[in-house]
Amino acid sequence: MGFLLLPLLSLILLKPVYALDTLWTRRFDYADETWALGGVDPHTQEAILVGEAYADSNPVFVLIRYNRDGDTVWTRVFDSPYLDWLHGCAVDRAGNVIIAGSMTSGGGVVKYDRNGNLCWYRRVYPRQTNYFSGVTSDESLNIYVAGGRGSNAQLMKLSPAGESLWLKVYDFGYPEEHIVSLSCSDDGSIIGAGKVGLGAEQYDFLIVKWSIDGGVLWYQTFDFQAQDEASELISTNYGIYLVGSAGSYSTPPRTPFSTVLLKYSQDGQLQWVKTFRFGEHYWTLGNGLTIDWQGNLLVLTVISDTAVEQSSVILFQCSYDGDTNWTWCYHQDTINCAYRVRFADSASLYVFGTAMTNGQDCFLLVKLAYPQGIEEGKWRAILMSTSNTVMTGAGLHFSLPGAGDYRLVVRDVSGQERLVYAGYLPAGENRISLPSLPAGVYFLELAGAGVQSRRRLVVVK
Repeated sequence: MGFLLLPLLSLILLKPVYALDTLWTRRFDYADETWALGGVDPHTQEAILVGEAYADSNPVFVLIRYNRDGDTVWTRVFDSPYLDWLHGCAVDRAGNVIIAGSMTSGGGVVKYDRNGNLCWYRRVYPRQTNYFSGVTSDESLNIYVAGGRGSNAQLMKLSPAGESLWLKVYDFGYPEEHIVSLSCSDDGSIIGAGKVGLGAEQYDFLIVKWSIDGGVLWYQTFDFQAQDEASELISTNYGIYLVGSAGSYSTPPRTPFSTVLLKYSQDGQLQWVKTFRFGEHYWTLGNGLTIDWQGNLLVLTVISDTAVEQSSVILFQCSYDGDTNWTWCYHQDTINCAYRVRFADSASLYVFGTAMTNGQDCFLLVKLAYPQGIEEGKWRAILMSTSNTVMTGAGLHFSLPGAGDYRLVVRDVSGQERLVYAGYLPAGENRISLPSLPAGVYFLELAGAGVQSRRRLVVVK
């Protein structure tokens, strides 16, 4: 498997570190921790950390809910009659926590409500080794989980109550096929990312787009280095973004891993590939990905110095075209690892992971103030509406202090956004129609030409 060079590919040594303000840090010690993911309740902006730990050599799931000030609201431990391995988690728009993993040789799905009550768990198809890693939910709180069954990929849809609506297995023609991350698009399709195995410990990136009933609309693979491993995917109006790592553990020549960021169009066309590395001899693993309300990407990486067995967390912001704006580094422990980054609101975010100091493992949660990238004096409230309650399809009326390129989006409470307008707008009064939306609570966000505004909307039919 050779090295594929594209005109759109660039290697970036990360820029000097930017000083983000740490609002608070929390560590939680539970037996022997291995790793942790997490999500955010869209109604309260509280963080839910979901980790895997060992209790008397038995793997279990640990859930911890923190309020916005970092106080522990509740802690739960899930221990089924099987061996429970954590692979993925998500928080739906109602604040429920969905965990994807495996239970001994069967795929595992667990649901908790926002108050920490166990709703149900399912062990799926235990007669053949399989697991779920990718997990997401739609507007109706239906659940999608994906992973691998034997040598093939699989995708399953469950109702909010946990009933199986359908389960499909896919053979893309490779010796191994895995899905590790899922995202729902505005058009109702489901997009997954993972890897395909080629044999001899060689892997390529895999990205798949399914219709709402599980039919394959398209799939692509991408060969970068000997071992390409996807971590997380998000779908936006700008395109589909995939973060992962590429290098070689053992296949000659042994190559330090770099973070890889790929962008695809919604119809499956590769638009660019960029790699990020912190020094020539460090391993830079791309673990997490999210997007802010201005369209910037946040890429979460772990920098490992294998010579001294130390690691640091690096978070960097990119434009939607992949240009790096700033980086932030966390190194307060001997080993620092982070696997997910999620926004609490437009001004703060959470980083979920683990840490180890003096041989002691713990779960790690860091809350950061998020820089807006616009001088404080330039902030203006420019949306003009007499009421927060609007009819779907209504006309939006607002005034702009200056002409320029603007971006207007509607975002639901789970963070999913729909682009209303992107392009040039003149100074003064403007009118744009609101797209057809289901009834519910949304946030209308307008940014560009040195101004930005955010307003809560209640859409009624």
